[in-house]
Amino acid sequence: IILNAYFAYVLFTDKKKDDKKINNVQLSISSYVIFFLSGLGMSDFALSSALYNKLKWVKIEELTGTINVQTILPTAVISIFMLTSVKVDPTTLIVLLVTQSIGAIIGPKLYFKTNIAAIKKIVAIGLVIAAFMIVAVQMHWIPSNGTAYGLTGAKLWISAGLFFVYGILSNFGIGCYALIMATTYFMGMNPLAAFPIMMANVAIASPLSATQFIKHKLYNKQISVICSLIGILGTVTTSFFITNIDTNLLKWLVVIVLIYTSYTMLFKKDKEIEEEGNKTPLEVENEPA
Repeated sequence: IILNAYFAYVLFTDKKKDDKKINNVQLSISSYVIFFLSGLGMSDFALSSALYNKLKWVKIEELTGTINVQTILPTAVISIFMLTSVKVDPTTLIVLLVTQSIGAIIGPKLYFKTNIAAIKKIVAIGLVIAAFMIVAVQMHWIPSNGTAYGLTGAKLWISAGLFFVYGILSNFGIGCYALIMATTYFMGMNPLAAFPIMMANVAIASPLSATQFIKHKLYNKQISVICSLIGILGTVTTSFFITNIDTNLLKWLVVIVLIYTSYTMLFKKDKEIEEEGNKTPLEVENEPA
């Protein structure tokens, strides 16, 4: 709670000025829908990347910073309930949280040194991964009959190494929820145990990286602030409707959107990439207006 309160202070007091103004009504509606769907098991990272890229709301160098910053507060609200209502082995939780937090701290430093063209390709690959994970769940390719609430030995340390990588990848726009779910399932953990681990990541690991994007002004503040507020409403209302909604068709439609967006990001010519693709985000951000 203290860490997220500090993050909220950093976000709302930051003096970042965005290049263009987005319609607040459109942004509020999209924020609600994104986090409502996130509550139904669809990646808010992937949905946001697809929408913001299509509508040209965010420059590519600010895209991953924006989707990292905007997700902190909505999911932190839910995490408070999940961390107290679902049991998980404390040692497992701490080891995985520490390794992912280290990755989350290192990740932005790598991101700031990566050129924009490469970042766009990584985001596109992240959309494919998100689409594949939805398909894997729909087709029951991922085992979900584990009973363990903790890990020991090799399973714990292999998972720790993977979580370190996930902490880095989240800074490049690749959401870690589906990856955490798949890892815990394959390691034989009870599906319920994945939720407090995912929520702990949002509550502690993610703010550590998101504050670095704010510090370097590599995010869209208007989107981040409105999404932070409206997204809370979206995640909360999901809990009231989740048992009454058939999400199968919706998830297949999302898969199509993610694959199409990934294709356009990889193969469609982009003037911004042609002009500044070899520059890093910091080099573009620090260019004189």
